[in-house]
Amino acid sequence: MDQLIRREAAEDLVAFWEGDAPSEGDQVSVDIGDRLLIFDDEGLLAALDAGRHMLSARAQPALARVLAGDDGVHVAFVRQQRYELVNDGELDEEDLETGYSLRAVVQVRDAAKVAKLIAAVDAAEQTVEEWLADEIALDAAAAAGDAGVDLDAAIARANEALAEHGVEVLSIDELTFGDVDDPD
Repeated sequence: MDQLIRREAAEDLVAFWEGDAPSEGDQVSVDIGDRLLIFDDEGLLAALDAGRHMLSARAQPALARVLAGDDGVHVAFVRQQRYELVNDGELDEEDLETGYSLRAVVQVRDAAKVAKLIAAVDAAEQTVEEWLADEIALDAAAAAGDAGVDLDAAIARANEALAEHGVEVLSIDELTFGDVDDPD
């Protein structure tokens, strides 16, 4: 069945294709600034840049088993332009339990590395955006000193941790920490 695979959640850093699994002859439309990743539990099978593409096992041999109907394949659009990450969350680590509010700008530098991050985040039942915000807040808390959070140090520490996932923090525009409200 020929279908048009395209991004449907314009506001997300990572948007999953929710339609049928890709098959031979499907059309793919990748917006400027996006990269389409087709991957399974073992890794990245194909990455397509902006433009219109037709999925074909002959043109893309790595997709042969996928296009033949193999299950367990994920299709995700990854925004590679600057992305404003806004999140209110809670950190519940061994030595840190607090709420936080974050507004930062991130950019995907290597979409292929994001495929591994997606698999790890999915296992933790979070979105990629929530995971990134938690990671940035943890790194900022770890970089904090007696004078408070040094945003330059927080960015450097976060970028060191996120490099393996292909994501870079460009700025932290707002970061506040607060006590977690205990309902008891």
